[in-house]
Formats: sequence, C-alpha cells, structure tokens
Amino acid sequence: PPPLCPQVWKPDPTDRTALLGPIASWLSSAVLGAPPPSLPPPQLPPAAAEPGARRRLLLLLSRAASSDRRILNEEELRTSLEGRLRHGGTPPVGSATEVRLVELGALSSREQLSLVRGAAGLIGAHGAALVWNLFLPAGAPVLELLNRANANAYYSNQCRWQRRGYAAWQNNDPAREVQAFDADGRLLDPFRWHLRADVGAVGALLEGLLSSPRHRAGEAARAVARPGMVEARGGAPATALLERRKK
Repeated sequence: PPPLCPQVWKPDPTDRTALLGPIASWLSSAVLGAPPPSLPPPQLPPAAAEPGARRRLLLLLSRAASSDRRILNEEELRTSLEGRLRHGGTPPVGSATEVRLVELGALSSREQLSLVRGAAGLIGAHGAALVWNLFLPAGAPVLELLNRANANAYYSNQCRWQRRGYAAWQNNDPAREVQAFDADGRLLDPFRWHLRADVGAVGALLEGLLSSPRHRAGEAARAVARPGMVEARGGAPATALLERRKK
C-alpha cells in the first residue's frame, strides 16, 4: 500500500478516500457527539433569503492575526466573491451562499470543527488552517492562495486523496506581495510574505469549483440527508458562533 505520509512537496494522486474518510468521520463524531455523515447547513434568517433557502457558508480564512502570509485585501476579496456568487455567478445547487471571513484561531477546536462540517468550502492563503479540508462535507472544494515562492503540494494532495475539488491561485506579480517580519523584526523568507489577491482571478476559480459536477453532486446529497441545523457547543447553530465571538 502507498505510504500515509508521502513527499508532500510533490503531487501525489493516490486515492486515500477509504482511509481518510472513516478517520474524519470518527473524529467528528467523537468531538461533536453527532452522527458522522455530512451535516446539513443551518437555515438563513427569513429576511436574508427566500422561504426554504438554506445558508451555505463559504469560509474565507483570515490570517489577520498572523505575522506571515496575510491576505492584504481580504475584505475586498470577501465582498467581491460574495457579490459574484449572488449576482451573476454560479451559486451551489439549491443554496444561498455567503462568504464569511473567519479567524479560526479565535474559536475552540470544537467550534472550528462544527463550523467546517457545515461549510460549502474553504478559501485561504497557504497555512495550517487549510488542513480542515479533511473534515469538509463531501463535494465541498478548497481554493488556496499562494505567493510566488510557494511550490508545495500539501493541500492539493490532501484534496486529491479525498477526490475533493481543489484550485489554486498563485501570484506572479511582485507588486502584489509585501515583506513579512517576525516579532523581533527579522525579515522572513519570501515563502511567508503577505499577498494581495487578484479578486477577479480568484472569483473565476471559485465559480469553476462550485459549478463542477463533483460539487453539485455533494450539494444534492446533502439536501436530502436529513433536516435540521448544524449543532455546536451548547446546541448553538454553527454560524452563530462567529456572531457570539464578535460581541
């Protein structure tokens, strides 16, 4: 059998679904105390969607508190992506989509897991938070933002191993990057420099992911899975976790 931890810097197309799927399901069940199959999303408030519509959060991972690889125009990117999907883009089947900017480090591990298990996909700069792709619902894609010096295949491999949709936008314009420094003022390696995303190019990649047959099949399966809301600690809807943290 193929090794569990191959050379992640190089593309590895091995299908590890049979291994990773049960592990992610078991961990989700153990942590959340909920059945392991894909969880349906929470519902939109009546004022925010038409009757019967359900919110599918696309999570844009913020690194604002990090010393490296920040998306310098993250709010511009969030607004652009959400506008594209709601007004002329390709929304997921049967869903009203919101792009939510979230700093996962501000949530507990349990809250992070609950949020990811109900997400429509992950978008973010290269970083450890993207490992949550292993716990996304089936069909939910990953869109990774890379600076010029980034050449590894960590998360693209993980998505290949699960047959999960994946795309990457890689910057090739030096003017879009800003040097990063550590807490002592030392210049960090270019691999860790901040970047300013091309919102148009990233939006086009996201539309392609969300209109893929793989994503649409996953959305259709979740639509008939079972009614209800994604539960988090204390029975609160997963989307409410972010609102509570802001107060």
